Amino acid sequence: MIDVKRAMTGNTLGNTSRKKSDSEKQSYDTIVEQLLTKNLPHTPVEAGREETNEDAELSEDHLDLDHDLSDTAPLDLDDDSALVEDLHDEEGVDEEHLDSHAADIDETLLTLPTITSTTAQPATRRPANRRRRSEDQEENVVNGADAGESDAVMTYLREIGRVPMITHEREVELAQHIEAGDRDAMKQFILANLRLVVSIAKRYVGRGLTLLDLIQEGNIGLIRAVQRYDWRRGHRFSTHATWWIRQAISRAVADKGRTIRLPVYVNTALNRIRRERQRLLQELGREPSEQELAEATGLDPVRMIELQAAPGAPVSLELPVGEDDDQELGDVLPDTDSASPEELATTQTLKDEVQRVLASVLTPREQLVLQLRFGLGNGQAHPLEQVGRELGITRERVRQIEAGALAKLRQPPVLERLRG
Repeated sequence: MIDVKRAMTGNTLGNTSRKKSDSEKQSYDTIVEQLLTKNLPHTPVEAGREETNEDAELSEDHLDLDHDLSDTAPLDLDDDSALVEDLHDEEGVDEEHLDSHAADIDETLLTLPTITSTTAQPATRRPANRRRRSEDQEENVVNGADAGESDAVMTYLREIGRVPMITHEREVELAQHIEAGDRDAMKQFILANLRLVVSIAKRYVGRGLTLLDLIQEGNIGLIRAVQRYDWRRGHRFSTHATWWIRQAISRAVADKGRTIRLPVYVNTALNRIRRERQRLLQELGREPSEQELAEATGLDPVRMIELQAAPGAPVSLELPVGEDDDQELGDVLPDTDSASPEELATTQTLKDEVQRVLASVLTPREQLVLQLRFGLGNGQAHPLEQVGRELGITRERVRQIEAGALAKLRQPPVLERLRG
């Protein structure tokens, strides 16, 4: 039995015994009844009916985002079918349609019944060398995660690996049952294609989301694909589902992959700039200029510079640094709000030298007047009236003392000492 609540969210799947008590089976029946009360619409294109404009054209923003955020290497699918159908022939999608389908994904669709041999067609066994290669690739991706996530992913992969794959004929049969409102057929269809989600999600690792989160988002796209699969077209379900899974993961990477979220169109433009810079670097053998890059991307040069100034991923001050990772980044960053020890020493030396010059040239009263008037020492300057009140003299007398003191300091020998 597979805990699909954890399977659909990418969490660790616990090992469950193959034998269930009658009370547990009854709980599964209750969940199935809850599912049957939900109206998860299936909107296939009827045979002989033309698609509407809404269903015929894919959203340009979604296509750009999917192209920008995903590589184009062949998928390592667990079945032997090739993706030979054009993904652009799939039904279109817009934001409102996606939102309506997202509302259809029921939170109660958590625990699905086991797909027994009587209800699912056994899949053709893969050759041993291909099976080992697929397992090695999955293990390489898993090893890139931390220890806790690695254990969760490996457990998840083992659980979904127990679900038999289905043939194209079985896909058509299940799709027909789904049209008739069979929720069990939908569950079987979803479970049989969870490995397809993993094979696609692996290529988005390192873009801000963990592998478990990527699998979770891809599973949401898989549910949408099952709801909209039209078996009358004759192509395999994996061809149809790939676009939906990639679209769901790409949107999640754009919306959730950064601590500081950037709009989708900004992500699209930044990825276009990155691709064109890499292409020009290979063609020209040097770093392209801003003008060359702007012409290649079709962006205004000023706008391109503004986009490149977008905030990047924040770095933790607790990031280990040093040869032995014995320090944190915060320990070696300078404090820009305070002066460095060198600056403090230079400033103090200058103050001491000015004080010696004043003491050797001016009288004590003249020194005090200049200190109060220009803030020497404490950095706070005082007006003539305030200085006069503190010294018990008139405002005019303070001005005269100040003028005489400055005249003494303007003498060439004194100026040389101050400048030195």
